[in-house]
This record gives sequence, C-alpha cells and structure tokens, in this order.
Amino acid sequence: MDVSGRATAFTAVLAPSRRPADGVALSRGAAGTLLLRSRATPAAPLRELPALGGRRVVERHCAFTPGTAAVRVGRSGGGGRCCRMPLTPSIGLLLRRRRQWPLGARGLCANTPSAEAAPREFEPSDPARVSEEQLRQLPLRAPVVTVMGHVDHGKTTLLDALRDTNVAGREAGGITQTIRAFRVFCKSPQAQSNNNNNNNNSNASASITFLDTPGHQAFSEMRARGATLTDIAVIVVAADDGVMPQTTEAIQHAQAAKVPMIIAVNKIDKPGADPQRVYRELQQEADVLVEAYGGTVQCVEISALQRQNLNQLEEAILLEAEMLDPQRRASVDAPGEAICVEARIDRGQGPVADCIVKWGSLRVGDVVVADTCWGRVRALFDENGKSISAAVPSQPVSVVGLRRSSDPRANIFSPGTYVYAVENDEAAKKIVEFRLQRQRPAEDVITWANVPGAARLMSKTPIADEPAEPLDFIIRGESRGGVEAVAAAVRNLSTEEQPLRILAQGVGPVNTTDISLAATSKKGRARIIVYQGKVPRPIAADAARERIPIKSYSVIYEILDDLQQLLQQATDAAAAEVVPPVAEVARATVMQVFTIGSAARVAGQSRRVGGCRVSEGTLRRHHRVRVLRGDKVVHDGTLVSLKRFQDDADEIKKGQECGLVVDDFELAQGDVLVAYEPAADGNRRAK
Repeated sequence: MDVSGRATAFTAVLAPSRRPADGVALSRGAAGTLLLRSRATPAAPLRELPALGGRRVVERHCAFTPGTAAVRVGRSGGGGRCCRMPLTPSIGLLLRRRRQWPLGARGLCANTPSAEAAPREFEPSDPARVSEEQLRQLPLRAPVVTVMGHVDHGKTTLLDALRDTNVAGREAGGITQTIRAFRVFCKSPQAQSNNNNNNNNSNASASITFLDTPGHQAFSEMRARGATLTDIAVIVVAADDGVMPQTTEAIQHAQAAKVPMIIAVNKIDKPGADPQRVYRELQQEADVLVEAYGGTVQCVEISALQRQNLNQLEEAILLEAEMLDPQRRASVDAPGEAICVEARIDRGQGPVADCIVKWGSLRVGDVVVADTCWGRVRALFDENGKSISAAVPSQPVSVVGLRRSSDPRANIFSPGTYVYAVENDEAAKKIVEFRLQRQRPAEDVITWANVPGAARLMSKTPIADEPAEPLDFIIRGESRGGVEAVAAAVRNLSTEEQPLRILAQGVGPVNTTDISLAATSKKGRARIIVYQGKVPRPIAADAARERIPIKSYSVIYEILDDLQQLLQQATDAAAAEVVPPVAEVARATVMQVFTIGSAARVAGQSRRVGGCRVSEGTLRRHHRVRVLRGDKVVHDGTLVSLKRFQDDADEIKKGQECGLVVDDFELAQGDVLVAYEPAADGNRRAK
C-alpha cells in the first residue's frame, strides 16, 4: 500500500460469534488468502495484515454493523471490492457472484451464506491509511479555523480585518448568509518563526484557512457543518452584548465535534464593553472556563473595527494548531480528497462544489465523485476567483466539471459531501450506480407516517375537526445550504392550526415545472420563494398568467417576516370565515335523537331526527340554522323537515317541541340550534 491509501483488497463482514482465532487462513484460492481477525479480545487496533498476493494490506475500521470484524482478501491483480452480508445462525460458504467477483474466489465465513459485492468505498482522510512513522514524514497543512457566533457580533468584520477586505459592507442586509472559505497569510512574529523552522511546508505554517459561518438562527445547519469541517473554532462574542442564543449553540456544535475553541471578545472599543461579564456568562450559560478564570480555553480581547490585538488572535490560533500536529499532516502527492463546503449550480458551468482539500491534491483533469455526481475536473478556482491547476491540503477551491447522473433519483450533492478523485470514468460510474441502488430501498418504503391523514385514520379517538388547509411553498435558491436554511425556517413556522407544506425545493432558477406544480396544487395557490436569485422574464410571465405568487429575496429575515405576516393573514381569514356575524331569531335545544324509518329516507334528508324544544323566538321552516356543539360552530345549513307531532309545520313557537332534520348533518343530543334569516342575496355555507 502506498501513502495515498489506495488499498487493493476485498472487504467482508463476519458475525461476532463462533469465529476462529486471529490470523487463521480459512481457504486459499486463485484470489489469494482469506484472513480473519476477531475483535472479541481487547487488543490494540491491527494496522497491518501479512502480505497477500505480493501486496500489503492494512486493516481499517469497518463501516458496517457494530461488533463485526473485517476480512481482507488479497489479490494479485489489484483492485478491490467491498460487500455487505446478512447475519444468519449458521456457517455458510461464501461464493462471489460471477459478475462482481473474480472467478474462483471463495472462502468460508461465519454466519454469512451470501454476499453482495459493491464498488470500493473508503474513509477519506483516514490517518490509519499510513503508519505513524510515515505520517510524521508528511508536510504540515494550514489549520482550518471556523469563525462562529451570534448574528452581528462582528465575525465577518474580523475576517475583513485579517485579510484587508470589505466583505461585510457588500453583504445583503449586512449579515452573512452563506458559508465561505478563504486563506489568510499571517504576519505575526510567531507565524514567521514557524515558517522559518518548518522545511516541509512553509506556506502551511504562514497561513490559516478560515470558514465564515452565518450567525442568524435560521442557519443552524450551516454552523453545525462548519464545526465538523474544522480544526479549531473561534467563538466571537460582542463585549457589549454578551453571550446570546447563537453563541451557546455555536459552542455546543464545537463541543459535539470535539474541536478546540478560542474565545474572541470583540468590540472592546465600544462604550459599555465588559469582557469580564462575557467570561462569567460563558461559565454560567455554556460551561466554558477561559484561561483568565483558571480554565483551559484561550481568550483574546480584540476590536475588529479598529484592528486591535489581531496579532494576538493569530498567535493563539497558531499555538492551538501546534497541539494538532499529527492531525494536520497530509500527503500532497496522493489523489485529492476534499469536503464540500457549499454546493451550487452556475448557469454557465453547471454544478459547482466549493471545497476544502483534506488529503492529496485535486488537479485539473482528475475524475472526481461527489455523492451521485461525477465528472472530469474542467477548472479549479481559488477563493479569489483565480484559475489554478491544482489545490493542496487546506486550500479552498471551487471544483467545476461535476455533472449529474442521468438517473432520475440523482440529485445535486449536499454540503458536507466528500469529493474525491478516482482512477477513471468507469470507476466513477460504478460508485455512483452503487450509491443509487443503495438509495432505492429507502425510496420505495411507504409508511403510515408518509400517508396524508394516516394519524386520523388510525386514531381510536374521534377527531371532530378537519385539519387546516396547508399553505404550499416551492423553494428555489442559488446554493444548497441556502435552500436548506429557508426550508428549515418554513418547517419551524408550521403549526397544527396553520400547517406549511413544501412541495418542492432545489438549487437553480425557477423553471416551467415549478410553475406547473404550483398551478396544480390544491386551490392552485402554492407560493414560490426564490432565495438569492432572479426570476427569468418568461417564467415571471407564466407565473403572472397562472396567478402564482412568486417573490425573490436577498436576505433570509425578509422571508421570515413575510411568512409570519402570511400566517397571521391566514389565521384572521379563517376566523372571519368560520363565524360570520348573523342576526339570531330563534334558538332550540336537541333533547333526543332518533332514527327515522326507511320509507322516510328521501334524497337530501338525514337519517337522524332531532327532537327539540324551542327556548327563544319562533323557529320557521325557511330559517337557516347554525349547530353549536359546546361553544363551537360545527355546521351551518338549512332545515329540510320541520314537524309538530306527526304533522308538517311552518313554525314552532317558544316553549313548543318539534322534530326537525338539518341537511347533510347528523344531530347529537345537547346540540343547540341558532336560527337566523337567510340574506336576500343568498348565503354560502360556512366552511
């Protein structure tokens, strides 16, 4: 195995019971030797197995069922496969399928009568791919630092100060709404000292890769993703504002990802700044003890606007990075592996992946795979939009050349997806096809939870009220992360009284399919939200012709304001529609309910007759009635039958009893009927 970690082996999964001793050869054939290593004993992780077929095979962690063991089958011809095996209570003969395994490859495996082969999958950037000695020979990469914190606490202003730019002044609404990556070349004395002392990679020691994350509450998923991609988290807290909800959330994300933190207390130049209050709130609300209070978390007091103490922050980051020496080493010559920070669709270039390289080098011409997308890299751009030929570890890069699979199940890759180079087009196609097949069982499963109205159908308790009509939305945006943030905001605002439903969401401009879907939705009133994008003129004309509401937004809080206003309007309209004011002329109470004979069942009449007593006014046959059950109106209709004893009656006076039938409604004992005169222009039944 070389430093790149391209293992040439087969992988299988064994049940944890009835296994031979470690290192026992179960069978020997044309494909090599099948070795088994048990995990029953608490031994140290096995890094390397004996040479098979003239090749070294290094064991890595198995990504299948917990408690299983990995089996490696060496091959003289190279290549590799991985398989999943169902557990059964017997020992079976493992026969590779002809189309997926080389002829003659066979071996005994405990509790595995069958296996399904699949393209090789590996864990990108896994340090176990090389020995510890080899790892220390690799060059250092620049530390990746995520800047997190509450909205408007100065995160982007801090990064502008570090790289002498003005991104914050150009942002819509003055807030960050996407996750961005860029490098800052340090000027502090410690950075220059490290640069002179390190011969392996001078650029890594003199630079830091920063991730700028949004602080608005709607971008929680972006902040969580930023915490998992980073080596160090810098938590920015405004000295005059203190610890806020998104500050605590950012700290929780960093702690969950086990990422070391540095607290940057910003805006110390403002009146009312109190860093000591910030330290106390960090301890009380987030359980973070800074060094100033005897803890282990570094803290730096800065002013991003005045460029104050920025060198101290750089030195704190570099000091923390020195503690991560083994984790910061990566091969430069190996095939490239990167993590997608943001996914978007460019009108001229197609799917674009904004990435940070974690291992090896990505080069123009490489065949890369990202989720169910693959392609040959046509161009690479750095964070400044400059075309480059290769990207090294920790370098931000935009990858152009990925294309979607023709399979309808394929979708644009999500942020957080690994983007890695493979040998050729054929290998990329096999990996994508395997992933699509793996998605199929989950897509074909239909559960009661996905069936509309399933809870009402399966409930044992009667539900008198029909659910409110949902407000439908279609969401489009320029980036995958932005679309996910808007969708999460819509779901969070949905309530039982007024549900919000997302019919479709995706990256790219609004198209005719979206217009057709909105027009065919219930009542044809689906709204289209376009986030950080423009609506093409032909699409806008189609939407106007179909009377489809469509609106573009540049900042997310405008979407939240409009959604809340829309919910309030829907609630007010529903209340006005359910109980319109009427002039009451009579009132009767249902004393008893009985079923009429079959001869009296004529079209339009109910099968249940209410025996009533008029308590107020005079009830007449032509009156409309509202049925009150408790304090709620459950029906509004007309009288189709009114009798006193066995005779038809035109009116029933106060204190008299009668029998009556209300159209399309079954009365219950205790119901109250409120009668009113129908309007001259006719009345519509209340919903």
